[in-house]
Amino acid sequence: MSLYWYRSGAYCHRGFQKVACQYDAYWLLTDLSGRDQLATLLDSSAIIGPLYFLNFATQEGSICLMLTKDSMGIESARKLRATIKVYRKQLVSARF
Repeated sequence: MSLYWYRSGAYCHRGFQKVACQYDAYWLLTDLSGRDQLATLLDSSAIIGPLYFLNFATQEGSICLMLTKDSMGIESARKLRATIKVYRKQLVSARF
């Protein structure tokens, strides 16, 4: 049942419509109203199979997101996996 709920689009990533990595290793989280939040990736983030567990720290607190591989395009999923695996140390070292 929960798998159907995720695939149906009912889960909207805790109110975020876009997650983008910036060139300075910070992440830009855009919510449904279009408001942007600057965040840093925490060490507790992980990729397990088709699931992406992304934990972010913002100035307002921490945000935990779970993304599924089918919630993004094939190329986007590949880029996200490569970015986290290859640049993990730099992404985690960026702090406010």
